Amino acid sequence: MTTIADGAGAGHVAWIVVFTNVASASCSIKGYPGAAVTDAPGQVVLNATRAQAGYMGGQYPSPATIVLAPGKTASTVLEWVDSPANGQTPVGANCPGMDGGKVLITPPNTTRSTAFAAPGDLCSQFEVHPLVVGGSGRM
Repeated sequence: MTTIADGAGAGHVAWIVVFTNVASASCSIKGYPGAAVTDAPGQVVLNATRAQAGYMGGQYPSPATIVLAPGKTASTVLEWVDSPANGQTPVGANCPGMDGGKVLITPPNTTRSTAFAAPGDLCSQFEVHPLVVGGSGRM
């Protein structure tokens, strides 16, 4: 699993999360990955909301089963707002990522997460979109 910074616009920031089948046989994946932010001690302070549409991700169809041959990828877009929105107070010091926290990504229907350093600008409106075929995170 890898993450790729995917730009920003009007206070919105996005990452593409890419899942690659590293096995020697095909596998299937469907739905939304889990995504959460932890503080430095490891407590979850913010969970991503599942969303079929988003400012950075665009509009997505309903989740479908994706069959991945060995070496092939599926991906999703994680997006957030880089400042408190609609009167929301950010969790943590200023924003959840500012205190040395992590972003935890969990593939659908699994319980094992991979941790990435949390970006300092992850403040509010944290969303995850459905998985799609390929590495762009978009249809």
